[in-house]
Amino acid sequence: MSVWNSYNILFTPPPPPKPDHIVTRPPRCCPVDCLGYPQRCCGCIPLLIGTIVICVMSFMGAIIELMQSEKLMDIIFHENDDLSIYFKLFYLFVIIIYLATCFMLFVGIITKKVQLIQIYVCTACIFNCICVAIKIMLVAVQMFEGSLEKKSLIVILIVILWHTTFFYYVSVVNSFKYQLWYHW
Repeated sequence: MSVWNSYNILFTPPPPPKPDHIVTRPPRCCPVDCLGYPQRCCGCIPLLIGTIVICVMSFMGAIIELMQSEKLMDIIFHENDDLSIYFKLFYLFVIIIYLATCFMLFVGIITKKVQLIQIYVCTACIFNCICVAIKIMLVAVQMFEGSLEKKSLIVILIVILWHTTFFYYVSVVNSFKYQLWYHW
């Protein structure tokens, strides 16, 4: 462990399991593990409460993304050729899968199933990467066409900021997963 990591609570790995619990295998690693293990959400909220709030925010965000998807795809793809139709279907499929994993996160919180929470963590990473890429592509298309307005740019930048900030919230859910696994 490097000197920098030993003094930074955010990057301290979870403690080993308690010896009185039978551990079959640790939860599988995911890309969020490199973001650290916050002990509390936003520094003061317990992980359980933070994870419930994140679950609700994720579900609402996915519904908003679903409602905006048709308008977003029409801006990126003006023609209704095969490529645009397949891309729209792919994006709808990704959003629906994310909605399903938000529900799985809710069930995982209630039943304390680490596997369901792990599925959400991995899916949320993929979903956020796809959303950021699509928003960047939207800005690029509008800049290329010369139709990028200041209001539109500000809204898109706020959405990109939200999606990139959401990686912290996914790391909170990941910490909650480890908290359940190791019975902290």
